[in-house]
Amino acid sequence: MKMKSTIMAITMSLALAVCIPATAQQAKSTCCDLKSDMRQLWEDHIVWTRNVILNIVDELPGTSHAVNRLLQNQVDIGNAIKPYYGQAAGNQLTTLLTAHITIAADLLTALDDGNATALNAANAAWIANANDIAAFLSAANPNWPLAEMQAMMQDHLALTTAEAVARKNADYAADVAAYDQVHVQILHMADMLTEGLTKQFPQMFRGCSGAKTTQAARLTTHGAMLEQNAPNPATVKTQIPFMIPSHVKQAQIVVYDAMGILVQRVDVRKRGEGFVELDAARLKTGLYKYSLVIDGTIADTKTMLLTD
Repeated sequence: MKMKSTIMAITMSLALAVCIPATAQQAKSTCCDLKSDMRQLWEDHIVWTRNVILNIVDELPGTSHAVNRLLQNQVDIGNAIKPYYGQAAGNQLTTLLTAHITIAADLLTALDDGNATALNAANAAWIANANDIAAFLSAANPNWPLAEMQAMMQDHLALTTAEAVARKNADYAADVAAYDQVHVQILHMADMLTEGLTKQFPQMFRGCSGAKTTQAARLTTHGAMLEQNAPNPATVKTQIPFMIPSHVKQAQIVVYDAMGILVQRVDVRKRGEGFVELDAARLKTGLYKYSLVIDGTIADTKTMLLTD
């Protein structure tokens, strides 16, 4: 397939869109609005990435349309940061993300063709691009440390690659499992970006609309909440606080390693505020993601670091 020319043609058609200024709606006044919008942007990213994977690997006729929609998502993400960092920074991020998609298409095409040389070259370029994106984000916001941004981006690449390889190998169970892991990881990424923005620009936010401070009010007006583990980094023990409404039937906290492999699952029977204590000494050092799963749906995801 001549994916390279297709991508370049679509990119040219979006060139003017990169220069569209951010709208007033993108500069939200509440933290909750920002979190919701950020999650939607990045969920769009993985949804249309998956659509591109299916089109290229399964050789479907909708490839150019799927790529077009995915590239528009990169423009949307770039526009979303313009209220905070300006027009030039938003355009720079869009350029980096557009390259991210172009390289990914090369990688998928090489995978589909069984071209090992092209696959290795595309993978090396993809890793370099991911590091460029991490460096851009870290330079923009002191709340996004370079090492954490790099780990986050590398996780994204590894999980997306696993999804594509499983699809290519017709291992459909692994394909679905990989996409679920991509989803967990992208929600963590979105929330990390939201947290960094609200810390760097506190004057632009005023918390959640109509938020109440009492425990009873939070239990009745909000869904489940997952808090950052403490201590973090952890060496021996760490606690993961949560709040689970009384109407919830089933709740679990699941922990994944940096490759997206499930390493621990804890059933949570307590309702209201509480915590789960993990034995960090039983796990290898490194970055982990943990999610609160409510009645089969991921409510929130965060990252923890385990050290010696």
